[in-house]
Amino acid sequence: PGDRLPHFYYRGQETEQMLELLGDSERKHILIVGQPSVGKSAFVEHVACRLSQVARNHPLHGYRILQLNVELLTSPTVANQEKVAKLAKTLKSKPNHILFSEAIAPLFQMDFYSFTGASKLFELVTSNIVMCITTATPDELEGTEDEEALPIANFHRLELKPLSVDDTKDIPRPY
Repeated sequence: PGDRLPHFYYRGQETEQMLELLGDSERKHILIVGQPSVGKSAFVEHVACRLSQVARNHPLHGYRILQLNVELLTSPTVANQEKVAKLAKTLKSKPNHILFSEAIAPLFQMDFYSFTGASKLFELVTSNIVMCITTATPDELEGTEDEEALPIANFHRLELKPLSVDDTKDIPRPY
């Protein structure tokens, strides 16, 4: 993915903060909060590219972000079960692999895990064996103060604010 995001403007501070969070020894999950279309998923993809480029002597060298397709959990086909089992095995054996889901609820609500193999992934996530990155809008987080609904306390929170016109005035525009 190194060449898919050659220019990611004006998120340097957030990128550095995210890299710090990824290297945190507490290994809490990371929740990226922002309005719709602010670039939450693109930001995670940018961070994944940055991780692939860190120097060998950097503490995050070798870290990878793996994206979870929620459909794998909700559609119990044999192929999906095999993919989820393989993903769970990879995540358990490689602590430097981080799971990314664009939706927060499926990671922490057992009813999304529609078959037995998926429950292994659920256990890895909820027991903090696997570090997760997920995204949400402020509206999606309303009513999540209840610890049983969503364990928000297990997350580092990173806010992505919309870029202002002043922030973007120097971005080269294709003509």
